[in-house]
Amino acid sequence: MTTALTSHFKSGKAILPDVPKLHQLTDSIFVVLGMNPGPYTLNGTNTYIIGRGKQRLLIDCGESNNDCYLDNLQASFQLNGIEKINKIIISHWHQDHLGGLPGVLQRFESSIMKDVTVHKYMPNQDEKLEGTENSKGEGAISPYNFYPKEKFHPLQDNESIESPCGTVYLKVLHTPGHANDHVALLHEDRTTKVKSLFCFDNILGVGTSKFNNLHQYLHSLEKMKDVASEHRVKHMYSSHGPVIEDPVQKIQEYIDHRYVRINQISSLLRQHQEIEKGGQGENVNYHHRFLSVEEITRKIYGKDLPENLIIPATFNSLQVLLKLQKDGLLRMASAADIDDNNDRNNSNNNNNDNNNSDNSDNDICGGKDRNSVTGLKGKWVNGQTYWAWIGI
Repeated sequence: MTTALTSHFKSGKAILPDVPKLHQLTDSIFVVLGMNPGPYTLNGTNTYIIGRGKQRLLIDCGESNNDCYLDNLQASFQLNGIEKINKIIISHWHQDHLGGLPGVLQRFESSIMKDVTVHKYMPNQDEKLEGTENSKGEGAISPYNFYPKEKFHPLQDNESIESPCGTVYLKVLHTPGHANDHVALLHEDRTTKVKSLFCFDNILGVGTSKFNNLHQYLHSLEKMKDVASEHRVKHMYSSHGPVIEDPVQKIQEYIDHRYVRINQISSLLRQHQEIEKGGQGENVNYHHRFLSVEEITRKIYGKDLPENLIIPATFNSLQVLLKLQKDGLLRMASAADIDDNNDRNNSNNNNNDNNNSDNSDNDICGGKDRNSVTGLKGKWVNGQTYWAWIGI
């Protein structure tokens, strides 16, 4: 099903609007594109220079080993007459935001960033890494590979940060869900009396975002919507994609979209449970009772979803399933359920003299390679990783 948040997918490809490499968004906000395009980062990571005058703040540093970004950042400093960056604020620990910090410091620490302090929200517990360093996933590398843990200056929820010019204030909003240390920033320009919201990865300029905890994520979206409404925020700035013009409406679209996905997955599982119950005698097709997360994802998103986005979409589907399980609406199939299912299918195949077939239907993954989602936990079935769920 195509919605306003997925309409940029055309025939399995994402059609993205142009985003400038360097751009003055307002008198006190300048954006520098991270020059790291990809399926997760879209055109690249937006990094922001905040304030007026010769001393300012920098938000996020893009990815590691990106000289093109460093050159653009240097050009931005020169273009704006900036002589000092006092603080660097990291929106969250993922490597497309924090990974470029060592390169930024190496390039500028002896000059424009001398005595700079680096600020990040420090959660009580660090998140588990996802994938491997070679996979280049956003959460594949520990944040402390890029910067020592003890050197971060901890951000606090509701903390106020003043820019060196004294006319711009940033209010920190802890907004976990995409990452457990993720923050949003309410930007108040006391010269122009305009307020904006930096939403970073919780909301993208195009499409939808990946999240690690759906309950937290929905709570953070509601928190951001309340702040945007209360402060009459005019614009919202994401880490990926163009400026968002109607913040409250966009946040509500995100909330609605997540509940649409919850209802779609619930309906799909109920439908397959009914198919299983509808069989008679030996004609019961037992594998219809089981659906892997990837199968659910492909059915829900349809053929327009690019193949390179199957993994993050599958992870989002898993988060929906975990929420439904927590709500008492689903249970994950046990190993005994899966083994019993395969035994019944094998028995039926034997009775039907199909012993010479490749038995691909016996595998409740449908005989397809599931190596693309090996980062998800599951039970090995016929050599493949598999998550199965049964509607209660």
